[in-house]
Parts: sequence; structure tokens; C-alpha cells
Amino acid sequence: VDSACKYLIKWKNLGDSTEFVLMTNQDLKNEQYISIGLSFDAEMGDDWVVMCKFFKNDSFSIENYFNTGKST
Repeated sequence: VDSACKYLIKWKNLGDSTEFVLMTNQDLKNEQYISIGLSFDAEMGDDWVVMCKFFKNDSFSIENYFNTGKST
């Protein structure tokens, strides 16, 4: 990640799937996360979210969520 850029999201269409890369130059601490939401419209809600969570023991998890409802 360039030092002037705090976050970078890249993606590549692989035909039947898409590869995503989320990067940050921020020093993420325990119990923090970076995530991206994917939407088919310009509103928050009813969208897919991918989250990378960091834990106290220096481990991490990648989790998928679906946000329901819409915000205005």
C-alpha cells in the first residue's frame, strides 16, 4: 500500500468468481477489523460484507455477512 493511501481494495474477475484483495498500511490492533460491502444499488442494506477480524492472540478470521434492511 502506498504511504499516501490508508486502504487499498483490488479485484480481479476470474470468470465464474471474483478475487478480492483488501490491504491497509494501518497497524490494526487486537479486536479491530477491515471490511468491504458489496451492493447492487447505491443504498446501504441488503448487501454482502466480507470482514477480516484481528484477535488478541495475533490470529485472524475472514467472515462473510449479509446486511438486511435499507438505510436512508
